[in-house]
Amino acid sequence: MKLHSRVLLAFVLAASVGMQAAAQTAEKETFCRLLRDLCNGIPEVEQQRGRPRLPIGDALFSATFKVYSTVSARRFMTDMRDAESKGLVAHAPCYNSIFKVIESAEVTPIIQSLITTSSLPLRAVESDFAAILLASDCSASIATTPRSTGTKSICATTSRFTR
Repeated sequence: MKLHSRVLLAFVLAASVGMQAAAQTAEKETFCRLLRDLCNGIPEVEQQRGRPRLPIGDALFSATFKVYSTVSARRFMTDMRDAESKGLVAHAPCYNSIFKVIESAEVTPIIQSLITTSSLPLRAVESDFAAILLASDCSASIATTPRSTGTKSICATTSRFTR
């Protein structure tokens, strides 16, 4: 390999590392912004009576952000207060309210719809993976389907999470 090719290769590698570092330093902020935009599209169900509920968009934002954070619910409350101060949620719910959302079977179809919506921009470039959401266990895995199709499925489930 000629010297200028090595220099060019080194420059490209350094640039990609720099881009990766820049992306990682803004990852959480970008994730929250994209998640909020996604949750804004969830229609609110009109409540007839009882104590006012947490808006479904805020509830799913909070639950998804909690799972993304990978920290305990009590430690996550700092992130929720930060999200509230940035206007990402109207009010930071208590951690027990977040668990109620995570454990609710009523949100499964909404989450499936959000997964579909969020995957649409990748449709043109990604064809090997399909997201499947099951509400039976808290495991995530990548499983290869029979060799005849050669596709892969990402299986994520939502009923049990570390508190």
